[in-house]
Amino acid sequence: MSNDSPHTPGYRLNSATILRDLHRLLSAFLAYSPIRAVAAAENDPLRALQEQFTEDEIVHQLVSTAIMNRLQMEHMRNLRENPDELSFSMVESVCGELYPEAEQDKKIPLELREACNKIIHAESVEIFDPDKPVLRLRGRLGKKEWMAFVEVIDYVRASTRNFEDALA
Repeated sequence: MSNDSPHTPGYRLNSATILRDLHRLLSAFLAYSPIRAVAAAENDPLRALQEQFTEDEIVHQLVSTAIMNRLQMEHMRNLRENPDELSFSMVESVCGELYPEAEQDKKIPLELREACNKIIHAESVEIFDPDKPVLRLRGRLGKKEWMAFVEVIDYVRASTRNFEDALA
């Protein structure tokens, strides 16, 4: 769709689709333990479905929403950074922890923008704790390996806020 506004790029993102994807991400994660509880037997077909689809669904929705978050941040940057524009505000939320050097104890808060970057560039994504919605990401920046823990609930909240002021 075309857009002639000088403040935003020439297209609009469908925020309803992204919000639906965020709901799917959250639902897939929050359903993990309850499905395990009702499908305790190794040969339970519900467990087989979970093992076949859950990780793929989580990774797909995570990467998709991270890309859309970054696009939205760029799309809305001029409006959000304009001090005269009070309708739009920057989204600054912590949604995890970043270890810039994976094998060291130094950690820093993982802001939404950096979380999206790490999700997009991660070499591995794993469910760190199925009882608490946390993902562990690993990747490299130059020669240094980094590690990040993404609190999925905080990520979904921050992502939702990123689209609250989306232009219709």
